[in-house]
Amino acid sequence: MVKVWLLTFELDGLARVGGLGRAVRMFAKALSRRGLDVTVFIPSHGRHLSEGYRRVCSLRSVDGFSVRGFRRGIDGNLYPYYLGAEEGFVDGVRFIIFKGLDYETGRFLDSWNIYENLPEKVCLYTRALRHWIEFTNELPDLIHSNDWTSGLAGVLLRMYLEKRSYRVPHLHSIHLLSSPSFPWHYASEDWCGLPNILHKVWVGYRHELRMTQEVWDSVHGNVDGFTILEADAVSSNSYGYLKEILNAFGTWLEPKT
Repeated sequence: MVKVWLLTFELDGLARVGGLGRAVRMFAKALSRRGLDVTVFIPSHGRHLSEGYRRVCSLRSVDGFSVRGFRRGIDGNLYPYYLGAEEGFVDGVRFIIFKGLDYETGRFLDSWNIYENLPEKVCLYTRALRHWIEFTNELPDLIHSNDWTSGLAGVLLRMYLEKRSYRVPHLHSIHLLSSPSFPWHYASEDWCGLPNILHKVWVGYRHELRMTQEVWDSVHGNVDGFTILEADAVSSNSYGYLKEILNAFGTWLEPKT
């Protein structure tokens, strides 16, 4: 059975602010009805701390997933994290939430406000997905990230699996262009976990070999721009908005949309 991993910061029925959560839920339901094996990955946003959500979504802790690690700051100091996960269901579709198992991790991943402390939450979520593959050895057939908040995770997963000689296509959907820009250190192995390696990047009609930092710097650290370049295919909600995206980042990208 084809396995699809949907990466998102919103999921209607669990945590939603606007249209993103509704769109992802519709993606998941439609793909599941077609017989695909769909799993949604999302930060906890503290929903596992609510008895109401635990009951409605049949939440349960994932046994054995207890990961300690650290990030290295630009100040040279090490910043530890401690990750856990829970499994639940919406409309019969499985989802995995990543949560903190200590205060410092939890104050970001478990913040009820979906978009609070966003750079930290994005970073820990990105690292959690890499640890998930290491823990479960699950392999997707398609990675589908949604907006910049899950874009880095999609890029990291594809790179990580490719290093293991497992090529997985990465589709990135843009619902709203909204990403900030960061210096390379933010995305790097020291912080979010992306390796600076020579790899193939699909640039319209051909693949080119580029270093990860080179791609990052070419868009001045804009996460939307970086993910668009790294993804194998890019989609949006309407043809009109897709044209806005191409106008922002280059119409030469159209063949991969």
